[in-house]
Amino acid sequence: MPARTLHRKAVQALALLAALAAAAAAPAIAATPKTAEPAVENSSLTAPLFYQLLIGELELRQGAPGTAYDVLLDAARKTKDEPLFRRAADIALQARAGDQALAAARAWREALPGSIDAHRYLVQILVALNRPAETAEPLRSLLALTPAAERPALIAVLPRFLARATDTRAAAGVVEEVLAEPMKAESTRVVATVAAGRAWLAAADNARALQLAQRAAAFDPKAEGPALLALEMLPAEPAAEALVGTYLHRPCSQPRRPAARGDRRSGYAARRCRSALAGHRQPRLRSRPRPLARGDADPRDFGGVGVRHRAGEPCPRRDGRRPRPSHQLRAVHARRRDRFGGGGSDGGGRAADGDRGMTARGVLAA
Repeated sequence: MPARTLHRKAVQALALLAALAAAAAAPAIAATPKTAEPAVENSSLTAPLFYQLLIGELELRQGAPGTAYDVLLDAARKTKDEPLFRRAADIALQARAGDQALAAARAWREALPGSIDAHRYLVQILVALNRPAETAEPLRSLLALTPAAERPALIAVLPRFLARATDTRAAAGVVEEVLAEPMKAESTRVVATVAAGRAWLAAADNARALQLAQRAAAFDPKAEGPALLALEMLPAEPAAEALVGTYLHRPCSQPRRPAARGDRRSGYAARRCRSALAGHRQPRLRSRPRPLARGDADPRDFGGVGVRHRAGEPCPRRDGRRPRPSHQLRAVHARRRDRFGGGGSDGGGRAADGDRGMTARGVLAA
């Protein structure tokens, strides 16, 4: 059989084997499930929006904040994008345009009613514009949107929102009005009452602040907030001292134990109250040390301990040993002078300055 014929048959056999293998693998490939491709999420940044934002930033760079504000605020209203609202409000604030910043914050809140940042921006801008009376409604909405676990912390810092208001009494009235409902709830009544008291204390109404502090202490005698609020009234309001003393002498239901990390604040509040009361009752006096009189021993004669005491009494030492009497120490000093050839003394068992120099030169010469 010619070689060409054998080669042709071998090729045909290999092609047949390849066809059989492909036919056998086809059912397995068909049975394999196709993996779902991840869905493509297109960005909301379209070409017109991109150019609009670019124009706004270029206008701001060229020194036209008013045009940049209008362009970015329009884009924010179209897309309802929170960062764009924030950017428009920031541009207005940087340009010191309070009314435009207020308009951006209100548009932000209308477009996104559930945004906590929108309410915060609105309250801060209203306070900066000295309109504390208009902050009551946004503050109520802010408290309602805040989670229950974070609400006490927000209530505690609520007076700081209105700290920059010019009319402090009006700001204190707004705080107490906003906290009317939290002051009735059991979980927030203590912190809300203390916050209202701090607002009235900032308004220089100590009587109202003390009344609210006493009410908060009646709710929870172990709470430290009312005691710290009363402590800030001292010494202008003497009646607040009784409230602090009641907190310090409160009964302890648990045995004394080392303070854990979470209990350090309570211990710090107690120490602060005690130190303030001690300073309020007995002012610290600075007295000069009494000079040594005749009959008193020189502290330098007792090993440099530096404790002033009377002669004949035992002198404490750091090493715990019994100190030498003063006459023995003077005798030791005298022997040392005699050993190095010292001269006269200054009358107290110590060589004079001039003799020390002569003694040192004599030792070097020897």
